[in-house]
Amino acid sequence: MDNPTKLTLLPYGPPPSTPESQEKCRELLIYCDADTGRFHDRSWKNPARFSLPPGVKSREYDPLERFLEHALRLVVLKDPNLSAIVALTHTCPLNRVVIQARQRIVAALPSLAKALWVIYVDFQLDPNFEESARKLGNFDPPDLDLKQVPYWKDRTFNQSYLVLTPFTKDGAYIRLRARMLAARTVAALDREASSTTLRAVKDRNSRP
Repeated sequence: MDNPTKLTLLPYGPPPSTPESQEKCRELLIYCDADTGRFHDRSWKNPARFSLPPGVKSREYDPLERFLEHALRLVVLKDPNLSAIVALTHTCPLNRVVIQARQRIVAALPSLAKALWVIYVDFQLDPNFEESARKLGNFDPPDLDLKQVPYWKDRTFNQSYLVLTPFTKDGAYIRLRARMLAARTVAALDREASSTTLRAVKDRNSRP
């Protein structure tokens, strides 16, 4: 099966803890079929690159807003058939920077609904990630160690993520898990679209 490389977006930029963690994150994403030639991983913390809304101070401006300001200019992200990875490198607080962030990003960029969504857990920044994740969602398999590439699904929107850590090592297994989740995500959205279309047809045909 052909698996072309994917445009890769890091809305929060690279992991901020150490250069080693940044390099590890990049390495793991390459195993997930990331296209290193289309790797949007700059930091969004530099206010000089962006126009702040009137009355908003730079320290108050959400980096995700800066990312979206940039991403909305990318013509490629308007392609409904886009093959992409979205890697979230901040995980705390999990509800705001992962679960709610995904909703904001997809609302602004619908093509990313079919993306492979990845959580990169930097334990130096978030040592309590697993505890938070179990409170807000479920791992698949439930007893899998974090370094063994589990999926995680939040309970709010039932969205799935591939979980990677600095201790994840098996490149072939990462690639397998990434491709399985990517295929599952696309298939689920296609089924949902088909169901919506069928309901619309039935409603139209049932009208007098």
